[in-house]
Amino acid sequence: MVSELNPRSSKEEIVEEFRTQSILEAALRVVARKGMAGATMAEIALEAGIAKGTIYLYFRNREDLLDRASEFALSQLLAELEDVLAAKRPFAEQIRILVRKKFDFFQRHLEFFRVHMAIRQAEGAAPCPPEEHPPREVYLERLATFFAEAIERGEIRRTDPRRLALFFLEGTTGVMFRRLVEDDGSGPDEDADLIVNLMLNGLDTKRE
Repeated sequence: MVSELNPRSSKEEIVEEFRTQSILEAALRVVARKGMAGATMAEIALEAGIAKGTIYLYFRNREDLLDRASEFALSQLLAELEDVLAAKRPFAEQIRILVRKKFDFFQRHLEFFRVHMAIRQAEGAAPCPPEEHPPREVYLERLATFFAEAIERGEIRRTDPRRLALFFLEGTTGVMFRRLVEDDGSGPDEDADLIVNLMLNGLDTKRE
């Protein structure tokens, strides 16, 4: 899960970006394997192949590292979703792939997002969907364009594409967020199917 480094950065900046990214990726892997209790700075440093003290050159403490790792992971998710949106497919096929991609990503990083929420609650912050950070607005605009194009092609009925994008984003994120705090026995595939069916068929029993 490696993102592109800024080609206009200086050599020192590139090294710093690479080192920071390596630490963030290491944090994600450690949390996935060992959970919050096992995600110590020492374990993360060992995973990244650096001295423990080096981490503190880039992050204030463990909470800062895990919080930034959450933003990093979500930026990676949005990049994957943008690749899906850029493809030319029929709307029904595209929406299924989009939802599945998002749910698959979240399921792979489920333990990490539990850690993220636990940290926010410990700090006294209200739990909120983990997508609430600046790239979210960019993705929201891209979704609005996606829905507007589907409307123009006549694949879905006319409605406000921006409101539809917000409904879709908040709906998928909200369902994933609830998976952090409750376990009703349903799997991610069931949740993904629920959202896809609602998007394609609504709640009208005549369309079942």
